[in-house]
Amino acid sequence: MAGLTLDGSQFKGGGGGVQLDQPGTYPCTLKGASVYKNNLYQSEETRPEITLIWDTGLVGENNDGEEVPVYVYDSFINLSLNEKAKFVNRLTALMGGTLDPETARLNIGGVTDLNSLPHRKDGRTEVTSLTLNDEDLFGKEALITVTIDGDWAKVTNASPPVNAAAGTGKLKRKAAPAAAPAGAPT
Repeated sequence: MAGLTLDGSQFKGGGGGVQLDQPGTYPCTLKGASVYKNNLYQSEETRPEITLIWDTGLVGENNDGEEVPVYVYDSFINLSLNEKAKFVNRLTALMGGTLDPETARLNIGGVTDLNSLPHRKDGRTEVTSLTLNDEDLFGKEALITVTIDGDWAKVTNASPPVNAAAGTGKLKRKAAPAAAPAGAPT
């Protein structure tokens, strides 16, 4: 799947789409990503960060009256595989609830060197592919929980889709009762 080309203006109004206006949990598909450097809090030191672009599957109307997809921009995520990192939460959700950050192999297509990433004010590098343990993450689904902060949908959590959680062995679906034969008393 091809990545998305994004510029700074797309992070101010929904990136060609429209923003969610209701908090809640939405089934979403990872559509794209971009990476960049950002400053540590009140510091000149920088670190690599990633923005994940989630497609809600919903359609909204832009100011021109055109129907456009509704995306959620999950921004300013430290590019870290620390077990407590937000990025690991997102990756774990995409992997169906199982991920060992210690053994994870992440490949970020389109990026050759994290030190040469542009600063977020100067642009972003398009992620052309995102694979974890040789599994493509673009097109995978997760349940994305958002709050509304002013005009922005802010991602607060990600979890595996319900069908993925049911397949982990921790949860099982109850078998549907067998249908009674025709004419049998009920």
